[in-house]
Amino acid sequence: MSESLLIKAQVAPRCRTQLVFALIKALEQATDPAGNQYRNFAFWQHGASLLADLKATEALDLLIANIDIIDGWSASVSQSNLPALAAILKIGTPAIPKLQITISNDPVPHRRRFAALAVAYNWRSSGEKCFENRTAT
Repeated sequence: MSESLLIKAQVAPRCRTQLVFALIKALEQATDPAGNQYRNFAFWQHGASLLADLKATEALDLLIANIDIIDGWSASVSQSNLPALAAILKIGTPAIPKLQITISNDPVPHRRRFAALAVAYNWRSSGEKCFENRTAT
């Protein structure tokens, strides 16, 4: 089913826009800690993956705010256990400016570290400028 959605979204910009905003709305609801954590995580895995496949820069605020969503039972830290981080990495360099803001301003240290990891992973000229600006202050 997700392949069918992706194909439609790739050929119809309006369909893409509707899909992206529907996913954003649904993922916002799946961050409720009172909800079923297993179901929420599974939804995040699939939803974030679709957003990444769509290169949905519209979702970067949501993805970065939830960069630390993890499955909660795995002992390793990998992209498969961090769906928002994996999506950010797949979106690539368009995420760097927003990641820079997170590195500078987020009060949660591990979210800043995940943001720095994402910038380093997508290290290109824009990533280089991000760190140059950060170290110059």
